[in-house]
Amino acid sequence: MGIRALEACDRADVVVVAVSERPRDEVAGDARVLGLDDYLFDEGFVLAGEEHELPVSATRAEAIAEHARARALALEDCVGVGDSLDLAPAVGTFWLAGAAPGEDPLLALELERHPNVRLAEGHGEAAFYEAVVTTLMERRA
Repeated sequence: MGIRALEACDRADVVVVAVSERPRDEVAGDARVLGLDDYLFDEGFVLAGEEHELPVSATRAEAIAEHARARALALEDCVGVGDSLDLAPAVGTFWLAGAAPGEDPLLALELERHPNVRLAEGHGEAAFYEAVVTTLMERRA
């Protein structure tokens, strides 16, 4: 499902950015296999092959925001998918994978603080696919 989502992004001319806290070399290998030119790693980000360093204290959300600025992207044009709300402030829409707020009262409270969060039914590749296909279809309408 993940590859199909990447293909849909490619057809729609959407930039996909891998986000990881791992070292550059590890993320670069994964990005290369997936055909991604942009990725974030533990100390910076790569934009179209050019490496940019970030302050040691930068959070992943700050790194995403810096990457978006470097690409001249507006916040509302950025979509994220993951299993942690820490990235929600960095994007216009954030898809939280596999969450069940009815089962977690703390999560329900957190979701109130993040009105840009949507809930994906699946985890991992299934959540990524759901977010990509749904977002592309909604933007097309």
